[in-house]
Amino acid sequence: MARESYEVYYQQNGRWQLHASYEANQREQAIEDAKGIEAKEGFPSRVVRETFSDDTNTSEEVVTWQSAKAKNINDADSMFGEKKAKAPKKKRQPPPPQPARPAPDQPRP
Repeated sequence: MARESYEVYYQQNGRWQLHASYEANQREQAIEDAKGIEAKEGFPSRVVRETFSDDTNTSEEVVTWQSAKAKNINDADSMFGEKKAKAPKKKRQPPPPQPARPAPDQPRP
């Protein structure tokens, strides 16, 4: 069974900090709280929906709302560290040519 909650984060000194957690039916309250953080404190803020699955013991986080300052940060996919930018794939080089092998031993004339 999956459980949902909403978490309010703010960014300070380059790091996202958890401010508060809300139940699944309190999304609007979480958004109002996040708006207040940016208005009063001046910090970028986000509301993240967390879905936890008891069956697999895993969670999924999705940014559901972000303040104007948070939109300019452009790190929503890597906020929790699990998604890093992939390095471009290198083209695989063909192996170097092999030196010619001598013919199997043949009787000498």
